Amino acid sequence: MTDLAALTAKTGDEFALFTNGSQRLVFRGNAGGVPLTKSELQGLADKGYKWSGHTHPGTTDIKLDASGWPGDRMVLDIFRQQQSQSLILNSAGQRSIFNSTDNIRVD
Repeated sequence: MTDLAALTAKTGDEFALFTNGSQRLVFRGNAGGVPLTKSELQGLADKGYKWSGHTHPGTTDIKLDASGWPGDRMVLDIFRQQQSQSLILNSAGQRSIFNSTDNIRVD
């Protein structure tokens, strides 16, 4: 995830990481998000993937907040059978864990 934050700092694009055991899938989006459809996300969830985390371009504190519906919390809801929280990193590598209602900063 730290490498994805560095890529976000360099490119200005969002990245998302999905994990299934030792398998990793990395998706590159753009400055506005990672364009995966609900169907594609549901397919990953159905195959047992977890949404390990994603990045938000920028370094301000608000970049560590999860977006609502549609957005980060909607994606987390799709993966609710596998997990109840996920990780956001900004371009500076700062971290936040979010769940369906809260954003928790991590040092």
